[in-house]
Amino acid sequence: MDSTVKLTNTGIAILRITCGLFFLIPGVINIVQPHDFLVLVERLPDIFNPVKAFIHPTVTAIEVVGGLLLLLGWNARLATIPLALMTIGVGILVNAVDIKSPLHTLSLYAHIAAVG
Repeated sequence: MDSTVKLTNTGIAILRITCGLFFLIPGVINIVQPHDFLVLVERLPDIFNPVKAFIHPTVTAIEVVGGLLLLLGWNARLATIPLALMTIGVGILVNAVDIKSPLHTLSLYAHIAAVG
C-alpha cells in the first residue's frame, strides 16, 4: 500500500472519529442533562410552538445515532445527511432566539459554515 493512501485513510478515520464524538457527546449530555437544551427550546419564538415538543427528542436521536454511525464507520456517508441538516436547523433556531444580538448574522453564517 502506498504511504499516501495509508496517510489518507488514517486522516479520514481520525476525522470520522472526531466528528462522531462531536455529535455523540452533546447527544448523551442531552439525555443525561436535558434542562439546558429544554430552556433553549422554550425560548424559541411562538411560531415554533407546534414543533417544540419534537425538537429535543429529534435532535438528541440524530446526534446519538449519527454520532455512533460516524464513530463506528457504518453508513457514515448516510449519517452525515441528517447530521448536516440538523446542524443547520439548530443553528437557525438558536439564532432565532437571539435575534436582537448585533452578531446575529455573523453567528448564523458561522453555524452554516460549520456544516461545510
